[in-house]
Amino acid sequence: MKKKVLSISLILVILLSLCPDIRAHADTGVAFYLTHKHTGNKDVCGGCYTSPHYHVHSDPGSGDCYTPRYHEHTGSPSGGGCYTVPVPHEHTGDSTQAGGCYVPRYHSHNSDCYRRGYCDWVRTLTITGSEPSWCHIHGDIYQVLADVTESHSSCGLGSFGGQAYYCPSCGYQGELGGGTHEYSELVCTKGSYYVEGYVLGCGHSEGDLDHYDPGCGMEGVIEGYDLTCTKTSLSVDQYDPGCGMDEGQNAVAVKVGQNRVSGGMEITVSLEDQSGGVIDVSDAGFIWKDADGNELGSGNSLTVSSNGTYGLEVVITDEGINPDSCSGNVEVTGIRPPGSDNGNGTSDEDPEEDDGTSYDDGNSGGSGQEQDSGTGDDDDTYYATATPTPTPTATPLAMTDSGSGNSSETRTTESGSKWRNDDDSGSDGTGLDVQAIGSGIPVDGLNKNVTVEKKKVEALKTDAGNKENLENGEMNDTDQSKSGGLLGRAGKFLKTPAGKVITIGVSTALLIGALFLLLLLLRNLVIVFNFDGHMKRHFTGLAFIRLKKDGYELEIPDEISSRAYTNRYEFFMGFFMIGRERDIEIMVIKKDRQMMVKVERMMRVTI
Repeated sequence: MKKKVLSISLILVILLSLCPDIRAHADTGVAFYLTHKHTGNKDVCGGCYTSPHYHVHSDPGSGDCYTPRYHEHTGSPSGGGCYTVPVPHEHTGDSTQAGGCYVPRYHSHNSDCYRRGYCDWVRTLTITGSEPSWCHIHGDIYQVLADVTESHSSCGLGSFGGQAYYCPSCGYQGELGGGTHEYSELVCTKGSYYVEGYVLGCGHSEGDLDHYDPGCGMEGVIEGYDLTCTKTSLSVDQYDPGCGMDEGQNAVAVKVGQNRVSGGMEITVSLEDQSGGVIDVSDAGFIWKDADGNELGSGNSLTVSSNGTYGLEVVITDEGINPDSCSGNVEVTGIRPPGSDNGNGTSDEDPEEDDGTSYDDGNSGGSGQEQDSGTGDDDDTYYATATPTPTPTATPLAMTDSGSGNSSETRTTESGSKWRNDDDSGSDGTGLDVQAIGSGIPVDGLNKNVTVEKKKVEALKTDAGNKENLENGEMNDTDQSKSGGLLGRAGKFLKTPAGKVITIGVSTALLIGALFLLLLLLRNLVIVFNFDGHMKRHFTGLAFIRLKKDGYELEIPDEISSRAYTNRYEFFMGFFMIGRERDIEIMVIKKDRQMMVKVERMMRVTI
């Protein structure tokens, strides 16, 4: 085993020696990712927000779609309906502060409010003119016109009067002059709105039936909910992201490669779209900077002459990329000083100048030949040692050991190679032909000491007659009798016509059942494809449709989603549509995401 490992190691060292520039090209790796940023907003359809979120009424008792309907008492406090509890009257308020049953008692003038007084009055007559008239005594006359005025001094009547007409011959017939009269003088200062106290004004006596209180026990109880929302199932509450990506998800991989060139290292950059075409990278540009932030150049490549950290900024106009993720660093460590050894015997300055490679075969002694360790290893191993010759040849040589018994023999071939055979294969005298590679095999001008191992192959020796019977699956009567009662009788029965009929029937039933299960499997089998960043479709695996209580479900297995390039999938539904309606829907599930889509023969979904 150790010799095998050593041989493989020698071959790898030889290949590295033949290809000194094999390490000059580093694998392209991802330096950093451009992450996704949703564009638009949920209130307006546009950008990433293109999936309408239709209104769904909230459950009664939660949300704004339903308004609680509280119990409303029937009847009135006078009785009836919900008002069934009698309440006796209890006076409220008091006679000094009013309120409740007490009302104000206003002042009313009485005899105590007045006193007796005396007033002087005088009535005077003032002639103002005359006019023709007729007197029943004196005939045609000119009657006198006069003003009569009466004035009171203290009773409050003041002065008042009127006009008088009289015959000058008859004279004024009214009373003139003056006099004194009595009157009642108001001496009370209280007005009609003066409150002298408070009295009961409710009209009830203490203990009388006042009213009825509700006795239904439904005060403040919600009897139901009324739908007051004006929206319908076609109303859009908001728009959800329809781009198929999450906020902050890796959208574009920035891949950087390093190629060793004369004078330094060439750094190349490329973009790999992982968004399934959501992000447009066609107009992307690149800016290179040093560790201090100074701009070194632009374009998709940069040649540097020293190791260090270099900045890379991606310039992209697509608004779906988070600008904070557009820059990263590139570490360069593979540049060696001029003239330094690159690890395979050559220098970085001219890796092809030295056409020979120093090599150590790992054997001490320097003889160039394998020595028998004398440990008694019983592996039948043939060793071949080759020595350099001026004219090497690659002609295979054959050596046959036809000796018998245990022997150890060393032979020399025509090319000068020595072979030693440590034979411990037994005493049957069987010879083994060993094909060996001749000495001096050229490997780009190098001669190597190569050890060729060959393990002993032991042939299974069985009785020829028994082997033939085992291959044909047959047993003779003697062997059947030896095998035991039940098994022997079963074998005999299966050879009878009835046994053959039963065998054919059971085999046919099993075949039909297997075909039915196969058709059922194929009917629910779905072929899953995934699109890469260049809209190229790739086969990613198989999935199965399951029938649940609420309908059909198609769950994308984790092993498929882990191999997917983007979130854009295509499903080939196969035989699932045979015999089914065209307008059915299926729930597509990917981890914690769900999406209801209409079933089609080739169905594309971004999830």
